[in-house]
Amino acid sequence: MAAAAQRRLDLPDEIWASIFTLIPDHHLEPLTLVCSQFLILTNHLKPILRLPPSYPTPPTLPALLRRFTGLRAIDASGFSGDLDHLVYLISRSGLRIEELDFSGQRHLPVRGLSRFGPGLRELKVLKCSKLGVLRGDDLVAVAEAIPWIEDLDISYPDNDCDFMEEIGVIRVGRSYLSDDAVREMSANLRDLTKINLSGNPFVSDRAIVAVATNCAKLREIVAVDCCFVSKIGIADAIGRSPNLASVSVSGMELAYSDSASIRASIRRARSLSALHFSYSSISDEFLRSVADARLPLKQLTVSNCFGFSLAGISTLISAYRGLTFLSCERVEGLTDEAMAGLAEFPPRLTYVNLNWCSNLGNLTLFAIIKCCSSIRQISMERTSLGKERVPSDTVFSVNPSMKSLKVARNSLDDECVTGIALACPSLEIFDLSQCWGITATGITGVLNICKEIRHLGLNQLSISGLEKWDKGKVEFLEMKGLVGLTDDELDMIGEGCPNLLSVDFSSCLNLSTAGVKRLVTKCSKLREMGLDWCEDMSFGNLASMVFQRRSLRKVVFGSNRSSNLLLSGEQKDVLFRHGCLVVQN
Repeated sequence: MAAAAQRRLDLPDEIWASIFTLIPDHHLEPLTLVCSQFLILTNHLKPILRLPPSYPTPPTLPALLRRFTGLRAIDASGFSGDLDHLVYLISRSGLRIEELDFSGQRHLPVRGLSRFGPGLRELKVLKCSKLGVLRGDDLVAVAEAIPWIEDLDISYPDNDCDFMEEIGVIRVGRSYLSDDAVREMSANLRDLTKINLSGNPFVSDRAIVAVATNCAKLREIVAVDCCFVSKIGIADAIGRSPNLASVSVSGMELAYSDSASIRASIRRARSLSALHFSYSSISDEFLRSVADARLPLKQLTVSNCFGFSLAGISTLISAYRGLTFLSCERVEGLTDEAMAGLAEFPPRLTYVNLNWCSNLGNLTLFAIIKCCSSIRQISMERTSLGKERVPSDTVFSVNPSMKSLKVARNSLDDECVTGIALACPSLEIFDLSQCWGITATGITGVLNICKEIRHLGLNQLSISGLEKWDKGKVEFLEMKGLVGLTDDELDMIGEGCPNLLSVDFSSCLNLSTAGVKRLVTKCSKLREMGLDWCEDMSFGNLASMVFQRRSLRKVVFGSNRSSNLLLSGEQKDVLFRHGCLVVQN
């Protein structure tokens, strides 16, 4: 028997590596316990390292960088240590790091990137969104040190006034990103293909044009919530960038009479395959001009836009039968009858977003499922789904391509959600949160029909009296504020979801420590858990769960009502040394 098992393991490393690349990253950890060969192979395959926030300077970081030789990305968005020293360690590691993420940090590690950036020759993507302070001088210095960056995200800086005063940059000229800084920065980034400038209040058309002029390889511009960026600047940028494939903007006034420049630029944009407009005024004439341009358009967004009619959007959709992505979130005037009057939906659609279209309901959803054989994702939150009953004798068109359906905050009942499940039996993501008409019977029916579901959203539903269902593949379970969730339902979940990786029981106040411990015992792969309050929960009980279930990596406690759950820093350190991060909000 042992010899047979050994022969099964005696495959070349290249074969095992090819097999392991087909396995999601969060499933690789158990393989490291099989044998030293698998440990070495999986170490090479880990693509991203997310640094924990707990320790200011993790002493094991150099060892981790040596261990995971296949790392290509490092996420330091939650890191609380010295960022400059972190950059130094990464530059000395010899790893081919292609992506660094400093999003959410107070500032850029300018000294580290300026001094050690030249050692990061493979770095292509730099994410710096939501920084406490984003200074133009810092970006220019970073661009000079790492001029080979291809993808730069400097969106939505917080511009924390207290922190700016602390470091002496409270003057507007120094503390906000300016057009001049963007111009200097882009002059160094000759290989830049994508930039996200969203949420920078003082960036204007001059910055957009400078990027388009200096960066000949530019393929994507994102400038959402930039109040000084106008259609004139976007038109100029499109005209100067023959390779530009995607434009995302908001707050545009795109009337036909005064949009000649942008219409002319769009007609010349032979590579433009994605147009994303939001919170903009768009005329029918403008939409028809885009339809007449015969672009290689694959993605279209007109979310929260107004000023156009159904005829205008119909003309545009009919002109681009190859659309794969369509977002019409909160577009007034869209009804089931109007959507039925459209030409058939583009048959190649894979993604549709109709959130907050309050007049769309069952007819639209089932029409998309029927007409679009390639559809994979539909989002119809806060619509009129379920307001009309589904006849019991309805024959549903089955679409096995559907993988993700988000229909939170609708008037769905058990009958309607069962019909949806029958039409989409291959769903992997299903969000039914705040659909208060669904009961435990409907949820059990969905789980018995859609056996491929991996992510299930049931926030604020009532599942009292949950019945047993066939064991499935559910890995992520959202159950915040669930009414009627007791230890009996936890036992059902433990039996029916043996592959559970993450579960959130926040605001579920009827659970006991004994019930949670039984769930942890049954779910051998559990990694994350969210709790608010459990009867008799203490450090000892929590520690016994962590010690028993070695896969547990994170436990989040919300608004606790038990003084026993106020863990000390020393107690949290004990659990962290056993691999579990405990967060108390």
